[in-house]
Amino acid sequence: MLWPGAHLAARLLDNNSASVCGRTVLALGAGTGLEALVALRLGAARVIACDISPLALALLRHGAEKAGLANVETQTFDLFSQDALPLADVLVCSDLLYNPELADVVGRRCGEALTTAKQRGSSLSLLVTDSQRFSGGQTAFTKALLEHLPLDGREDAAAALCWQATHLEQITGSGILVEEDQTYDVDASFICQWAVETE
Repeated sequence: MLWPGAHLAARLLDNNSASVCGRTVLALGAGTGLEALVALRLGAARVIACDISPLALALLRHGAEKAGLANVETQTFDLFSQDALPLADVLVCSDLLYNPELADVVGRRCGEALTTAKQRGSSLSLLVTDSQRFSGGQTAFTKALLEHLPLDGREDAAAALCWQATHLEQITGSGILVEEDQTYDVDASFICQWAVETE
C-alpha cells in the first residue's frame, strides 16, 4: 500500500533533511515504508518502522533490501496496545487518521511521545500527514494529542501544532481494495514541528 500521505511525508522529510540526518526516526503505521526508506537515504542513524501488519513489514524489508537499505528495523506494533513506543528523535505518522477512534489513539501516542521526550530532557520532531480526509480524523487527533501533553505545555503546543493544507499533483499510489496503481491529484494536510533547526 502506498497512499499520498506517504509521498507527502517523504517530501517533508527531504525538505528538512538536517532534522533527520544522524537521528533516530520512528515511522508509525509505516506500511510499505516510503518515509522510512527516505529517512535512511537522508542519513538517519536509525530507522524503526512499526506496523500492525507483518505482511506490510515484510514488503518494507524487501523494498529496503532492493534499494540497498537493509539496515531498517521493523517491529510489529499495535497502537491500541499498552506497549510503550520505541524512543526516537523524529516521529512520522502518515495517513493513519482513518476514523475518529484511530485518530484519537494516534493523537494520544504522539502526545505520549512528546511528553516522554520532554521528561528525558530531549526533543522530538513530529510529522503527521493526512490525505484521506475522513470525517473527524484531524479534529480527534489534535484533541487527543493536546489532552496527553502536560498542562504547562498545552497552550504553546496548541499554537504550534496546526494543520497546514497542500495540494499534491500526479501522485501514484495503491491500496488494499485497488486492483492497480492509481495516479491522481489530491488535497492533503500536515502537521510539521521540527525540533532541530534546518540549515
